[in-house]
Amino acid sequence: MRRDTAEPVPNRTVSALNSQAFPHWRSPAQLCQNAEVPRSADSFPSAASRPAGLAEPAGVRALVIEDEPKVADALRRGLQREAIDVSLANDVESALRLTEAGAFDVILLDLMLPDGDGLDLLNTLRGRHVQTPVLVLTARDAVEDRIAGLDGGADDYLVKPFAFEEVLARIRALLRRPNMTETVRLSVADLEMDVSTRRVMRQGHAIDLTFREFELLHYLMRHEGRLVSRGMLAQGVWRDTARSTTLDNVIDVHMARVRRKIDLPGSTKLIHTVRGVGFMVREEPADA
Repeated sequence: MRRDTAEPVPNRTVSALNSQAFPHWRSPAQLCQNAEVPRSADSFPSAASRPAGLAEPAGVRALVIEDEPKVADALRRGLQREAIDVSLANDVESALRLTEAGAFDVILLDLMLPDGDGLDLLNTLRGRHVQTPVLVLTARDAVEDRIAGLDGGADDYLVKPFAFEEVLARIRALLRRPNMTETVRLSVADLEMDVSTRRVMRQGHAIDLTFREFELLHYLMRHEGRLVSRGMLAQGVWRDTARSTTLDNVIDVHMARVRRKIDLPGSTKLIHTVRGVGFMVREEPADA
């Protein structure tokens, strides 16, 4: 990918920068935060220094899909300063792998990736019913590019160079939007789950689940008919990317408890173990 190596421009507003005759490609320093990529996390304004109400709520998970290391690292450090959990992907393949392994609250997407086009990736995600809000961050500044991005499934579109504070503001706006496409009710055979009330029923009878058991079953039901590995559960349910034998044992204990509550004697077996690999929820006769 071609990058201009010109010196960082003086710090100006985004509108002032865009009014200048800069080349279409800009250096990584110019692509993030108008002037230069911060040299340390302390370069980002702290949440305490901002007006009240601007800090992001804890527990937000963001996926940054960006192949330029300096830009990706600057975004990561800045978002982490806002108590946002950040995962990084530098190409289409790793982005698809991460979205398959866990759910995110927001995705920041560069369009020009080394192994494919970001719009094609976005189309693939939407085709897989990934409805996570997507903020496109790109040097493609033509009107037709913006229209193509928004019509292609993006929720917002921001042209590089950008101010980091504006990225945060747009993320906050996306997180405030009600998710009208999120599935509130899930069902597999006679097993029903209401996500909004956290109520689970089977054969018309309520099933009492702990918080973690509900999250585990919710993850499995969202991936109905697909193999779910322990690594996927570690990241998607326990929010732990550091696999360990201890965590695997914890996952197995919780899975056994959920299975006892869901797969009652005489009922259709729904939770299946793929030995040495993981688990799958699908409808199958009890004697299969």
